[in-house]
Amino acid sequence: MKADDNRHTEKTPGKFSQYGIYKKVLLITLILSVTPILIFGLYTILTLDTTGDDIVNEIENVLDSKVRETLELQAHFTASSVTKFLKQREIDLLNLAEIIPTEKHYFDFYKLHKSEIWIRTGYNETPHEAKISIPMYKEISFIDKNGWEKIRITNNSVIEKKNLKDVSKPENTTYGVENYFEETIRLKPFEIYVSHVTGFYITEHEQLGDADNIEEAVETPIYNGVVRMAMPVYNNDNVIGIVMIAIDHQHFMEFTQHILPNSSKQTVFPSYNSGNYAFMFDDRGWIITHPKYWDIPGIDENGDWVKAYSENSSEEDIKAGRIPFNLDTAGFVHPNYPIVAKAVRNKETGSKVTTNIGGIQKVMAYAPI
Repeated sequence: MKADDNRHTEKTPGKFSQYGIYKKVLLITLILSVTPILIFGLYTILTLDTTGDDIVNEIENVLDSKVRETLELQAHFTASSVTKFLKQREIDLLNLAEIIPTEKHYFDFYKLHKSEIWIRTGYNETPHEAKISIPMYKEISFIDKNGWEKIRITNNSVIEKKNLKDVSKPENTTYGVENYFEETIRLKPFEIYVSHVTGFYITEHEQLGDADNIEEAVETPIYNGVVRMAMPVYNNDNVIGIVMIAIDHQHFMEFTQHILPNSSKQTVFPSYNSGNYAFMFDDRGWIITHPKYWDIPGIDENGDWVKAYSENSSEEDIKAGRIPFNLDTAGFVHPNYPIVAKAVRNKETGSKVTTNIGGIQKVMAYAPI
């Protein structure tokens, strides 16, 4: 069995549900092509043997092109929405930096900034849906110029003074490896540090639990992560500390988790096996939102970043579902993955045919944020 076949162990549903966007395009193309071919046949019956295939291919290409255009437009609009979201978070950070750093002021800011998410609740056998409002930020804090937290808000609480930490030491940060203080304290006024997605890794087995596939895995944990934004705070020309906000990763999932590609409808959670889903990846090629949480990079129980899935991944890691996905190292799954990553880094919008780990052929439309 090939390594990429081992990587996804969900049970496969009925045959029709395996048809991703790409195969659905071909299926629709064949149906819609029947009438045009018959009409052309009335006039070209003598040359049908030599031109029939060309006619079919031309019609298929036109329809396939229209679907690609729709997907690319959908990707573009989603990317634009994420851009606006990040710009608003920058404004929040700038506003917080102007606030006198007191526990009350910071807690009021924390409570004021919330957003709705659409989630699955209940049990695997009896799932339900709910729309709930959660804090935009997992953490907000003011940190002095030496790295000591002076104010920290998290989990709807103000952290007691005795529990504040020196976050200039990465081992004292939430995920044990972060260097946001060091990166921020040396910035100039109004410059902003933005981290990559950082969180605790979720293995395939942790996400699936007792469920046969991710669509049925309702009771298992979600990815626990953040994207941090921070900036130095100056008094005249002297830096006195930094202010930091940590955007809850769940809000990034909201941009892709509910999308049904090539449709105006939405879903609470997409079907991976259908091939019809959206995901987001960063400038390093790492997938940062995906219905399979084990595709998202994270820190393991030993405090180390889990290595990207590659053709050199061990059988042990593959069987354990400990294989986050990086497009730059996924050329062995399909050669178009690193090509797409490079295109997006070059600020290009487009689409490519790829195959996912489950073996589903699909059209992957992409747009830069």
